[in-house]
Amino acid sequence: VSWATFNKNENPDAIKFLRNNPEKIEWLFLSLNPSAIDLLLENYEKIDWENFSANPKAIPYLKKNQDKICFRELSRNPSPDAMELLENNQSKVNWLGLAGNPAIFRYDYEKMRNSNIEFKT
Repeated sequence: VSWATFNKNENPDAIKFLRNNPEKIEWLFLSLNPSAIDLLLENYEKIDWENFSANPKAIPYLKKNQDKICFRELSRNPSPDAMELLENNQSKVNWLGLAGNPAIFRYDYEKMRNSNIEFKT
């Protein structure tokens, strides 16, 4: 069994298994798992913040811990809510990661259009 891959499994039964078998947890990979938010927050000191920054369910916690954000990974985070953090920290955006992020097409660009950002049409 590849425990790294298993730790990324979003099925609730996989999270239950890991909760009952903590020796199988690989925090680096579990930090990516959107279904593992509760387990991660119960073990806050074990969160891998680099991977957690890419976790779409982590945005509320990243907003409260902005000093821990890895903006390279946040730029790839598919949560539309990640775009607000990126907009407010444009000097830290990884533009290559952002270019491949599907959330850039779900963001409220009208809001940005009315800000100080210039768009070329």
